[in-house]
Amino acid sequence: MLNRQGDILPPLYYDLYPGHNLEDLPFWLDLAYRQSSPLLELGCGTGRVFLPLILAGYQAIGLDHDRRMLDYLLQANHLDLNRWLICADMTTFHLGLAFNLIIIPCNTYATFPENTRRQTLRQVFQHLRPAGLLAISLPNPVVLRSLPKHNPPELEEIVAHPIDGNPVQISSAWERSTNQLTIFWYYDHLFTDGRIERFGFHQAYYLASVDNYLDELRWAGFTHLTIFGNFHHSSYSENSPDLIILASV
Repeated sequence: MLNRQGDILPPLYYDLYPGHNLEDLPFWLDLAYRQSSPLLELGCGTGRVFLPLILAGYQAIGLDHDRRMLDYLLQANHLDLNRWLICADMTTFHLGLAFNLIIIPCNTYATFPENTRRQTLRQVFQHLRPAGLLAISLPNPVVLRSLPKHNPPELEEIVAHPIDGNPVQISSAWERSTNQLTIFWYYDHLFTDGRIERFGFHQAYYLASVDNYLDELRWAGFTHLTIFGNFHHSSYSENSPDLIILASV
C-alpha cells in the first residue's frame, strides 16, 4: 500500500468527502434569493456551494486560501470563473466591495480557533452592506461533545474514482478531547492489479459552546442573531444535527 498522509486532502478527493450531499443547497439558494447579489462565500473550496450559486445567475465571489482548490475548480468546470475566485486569507481579506450576503458553509467555521473566528468576523462585518446577512453552518457542538473519546476506523462508503472509475473506500475514525474533535479520514483507491493508494487526512473541529459563538458575533458588531438546528429552519436544540447561525446588524 502506498500511503500519503497530510492535513490537506487533494482536491480530487475532497469532492468525494462523505456528507457532501445536496441537502443544504436549497437553503443557500433561498438565502441568495432573499438577499440578492452580490454574494461572497468564504472557504469555497472546489465549489460545491459556489457553483450552484453561479449557475443560478447570482453575482458570487468565492474566496479560499488554498490555491490548489481554486485551480481544481477552474479546471474541472467549463466556465470562466477567474474573475469570481480570490485566493486570500479569511482573516485579512480586503476586497473593496460590500455584499448583501456572506456565507461560511460546509462546517468550515468549526475548524477555526477563537482568535481566527474573531478575526474573520471582523473582516466579514467590514464587507457587509447595512442590510447584509452573514450565514454560518457548523455541526452542533453539543452533539460532538457527547461522542465517545475514541472511535476506531470504520468504513463510511465506497465511491467510484472520478477519473478511472475504480473503487475508493472511505473510512473514518475520531479522537475527542475536551475542546476538540479530530476526525481522521482514509481514502483507499483500489486498482485492478491489487495496488492500493491511500490518502490520509485529518480535520480538527473546535468544540466552542453555542453561547461562545453568539457572544463572538455580538463582539464583532452583530445585533440580530437567529439560530436553526438544520437546513429546514427547524428550531435549534441540543440534539439538532447542525447549528446554523444568521447574523445581521
